[in-house]
Amino acid sequence: MDTEELRHYIEANSNVKHAYMNKAMEQLQEINRAKSPARRSNDAELDHQAEMMYANFIHDVHDKVVASTNLTGSDSYEQWINTIQRNEILESLEESIVDSDY
Repeated sequence: MDTEELRHYIEANSNVKHAYMNKAMEQLQEINRAKSPARRSNDAELDHQAEMMYANFIHDVHDKVVASTNLTGSDSYEQWINTIQRNEILESLEESIVDSDY
């Protein structure tokens, strides 16, 4: 499973993206409010920044799954799904996002 396939699986089977994007936008908006009005980003720029943060997050999740399991990017989709489910990775991701303070 490559990073893009993992992203699709996570988004189809959990609330990870929604939770992550909410936390990221809260953080970005707080940072943005602290800037002088002339230097503030508009909503589209904040959305783009949040999407980039999420893409990096998914890439990191992929790397951590590979590092902590026997999986490689070339292992079958089914092997990845079984490992994700057996190790409750989606549940752990959701919990860690909800509990994070950024």
